[in-house]
Amino acid sequence: MVNRIQHIGLLLIALFLANCGDQSATEIDENPVVDKTTVNENEAVQVPIETTIYRTTVDELRLRDEPGTEARVIRKLPLGQEVVSLDEASEDTYTATLGGKKVTDVWRKVRLTDEQERAPVEGWAFGGGLKEVIIEYELQEDGSYLRMIEDFSHQKTSALLGLDVFDFMTYAGRLTYRKTMTGLYQPDGPFEIEGRAEAVAEFGGEPKHIATYRGSFSDGKLNGEVRRLHRGYESESSATINFINGNCTWGEMREEGEGMVSLAREKSMGSCTFGYLESGLELQE
Repeated sequence: MVNRIQHIGLLLIALFLANCGDQSATEIDENPVVDKTTVNENEAVQVPIETTIYRTTVDELRLRDEPGTEARVIRKLPLGQEVVSLDEASEDTYTATLGGKKVTDVWRKVRLTDEQERAPVEGWAFGGGLKEVIIEYELQEDGSYLRMIEDFSHQKTSALLGLDVFDFMTYAGRLTYRKTMTGLYQPDGPFEIEGRAEAVAEFGGEPKHIATYRGSFSDGKLNGEVRRLHRGYESESSATINFINGNCTWGEMREEGEGMVSLAREKSMGSCTFGYLESGLELQE
C-alpha cells in the first residue's frame, strides 16, 4: 500500500514538472527573441561599399610598384580614375608637389582593372592625389545595384556617362550597376538622366530647358541606342547615337519648331558626341 502511494506521488510530481515545462516552452514561442539584424528580403537594402574607393584628383598620377618617388612607375592614372583601396599604407609620410602646391600624405596601395586586358593591376599611389568616393548603392531583387544622382554638374554627368551633355544644366537620375570581382561598381543596365536649366520667373518658374538622356550599359560600355530628348521654349529636338561595345556606328538628329522639321543622319561617325551632330552636320528639311 505504501509503495502504491509512493508510486502515485512520483507520478503526480512528474506530471507537474512536465506541465511546467510545457508552459515555459509556450511562453518562449509566444515571445520570440527577434534578431534586429534580420532584413525583410522584399525591402530595399542600402548596401555600403565593402571596400574604400578613391578617385584621382590630378592628371597622370603615378602608380608605382613600391611606395616612394624612386620606385618603378607601372602606369600613369588619368584624372578621375577610380581605384579600390587594398587597405595598405606606407608607414612614413611623404611631401610632393601637386598642382603647384606641396602636399604631405602617405602612399596607398590600390587596385584597378585594365580596360584592355580586363585584369586587375595593383600598385602604390600617392595619397595626396586621391579622394575617397562616397556613393550609396541600393541592392535590387535581380542582384543589380541602383545609384541615384542629384544636382550633378555637366562635367560630372559627362564623366559618368562618357558622353557630352549640355553645359548649362544640372542633372539628376538613376543608373544600374553590377559589382565586379575587383570590388568596383560597373555600369551595367539601363540609365535615365534628366537635365534642367535654372527656372526663370517670366515663364512662371518653369525650367527654361529640359533634356533627357536614355540608354544602356553592358559590362561598363555603352551598347545600343542612346537618345537625347531636348525641349526648349519653342522647339523640340531628339538626337540618337548608336553604340556597339562603346564604339559608335551612326548618329541621327531631328529638330521640330516653328513649322519646320529637320533631319540629319551620319553613319560610321568619327566622333561619339551629340555636339558633333549639332555642329558637324548640316540639317536638311
